[in-house]
This record gives sequence, C-alpha cells and structure tokens, in this order.
Amino acid sequence: QYFFQANNSVAVKPKLQGTGDQHGTSAASPKSASGLNQQKCLELALEGEQLCKAGEHRRGQQLLLAALNGGIGKNRRVLSAVYSQLGNAYFHLGEYERAFDYHTLDLGLARSMSDKLGEAKASGNLATALKAMGSLSEAVLCCERQLELSKDAGDEGALQSSQFITGSR
Repeated sequence: QYFFQANNSVAVKPKLQGTGDQHGTSAASPKSASGLNQQKCLELALEGEQLCKAGEHRRGQQLLLAALNGGIGKNRRVLSAVYSQLGNAYFHLGEYERAFDYHTLDLGLARSMSDKLGEAKASGNLATALKAMGSLSEAVLCCERQLELSKDAGDEGALQSSQFITGSR
C-alpha cells in the first residue's frame, strides 16, 4: 500500500476510487459539473471544518466531501486544507486508511507548492494515522521527516508535536 522515498518520507497511491470519494477539482470553470460554484464549495468547506472542530466529524466529513466533489476551485491552499480536514475527520471516525489517503494527498499538494510547513503538518498527520494502523516503523519515519522540516522552519509547535508523537510510541 505504501513505499518509502529517498528522503525517508512515505508515499502511497491513494485508494479513493470506488469509495464515493472523488477528489478532483474543476479548476477550468468557476462552476463545476455538479452545478456548485466555487463560493458555495468554499462555504461548504468552511462549515465542514467548523463541524469537525465541534466534534461532529461525520457531518463535517459529508460537507467537506460535498465541497470537494462540487469543485473546490484552483486554490491549492484551500484544497490542502480540505484534504487535511478530511484526513482528520476520517481519523476521528476510526477510518484510518482513508485518513492516511487524504493526508497523503495533502502531503503531495504541500510538496507541489514547496510548502515546508504544510509538508511537516501532513507528515505528522500521516505519522498519527500510520501509528493507529499499527505501522509503527513507518510512523517513526514520518515523525522524523516532520521533525526535520520543523527544525528547518523554526516551527516550535510542529517541533513539539513531532517530539510528542515520537515519544508516545
């Protein structure tokens, strides 16, 4: 399901096909095939995020998927936030493989934007999902990557998070 890259990060080919999750964007047009415009998709994503923060992960997940399937638009930072929130929602719902898949999509997007802090965050989220799946050695590699990126960026919060995850295995 996953493999390691030269920089000790974990990579996967997400298995979202056939699950009802479609993670494409309709960047070519402000209105997607489903008829939702980008503003409505953004509103759905924000509401989904708020529901997740309030502990209503299933309802939040549904709205985040609606935003994603409706065509969230060209903004890769918004797309990254949606992937991350979906990963977190699935994690809290106990669907660790789906959480892993969405955090992997977030990691790929962060790398494509050269967003080192985003990559650190996604690596930490992947570590947490891998740990829950029982893949401890892979989780440690993701934590080490998060730690490395956090040190390079001088991000104390991410640094503490990676140390906590590594220390709690």
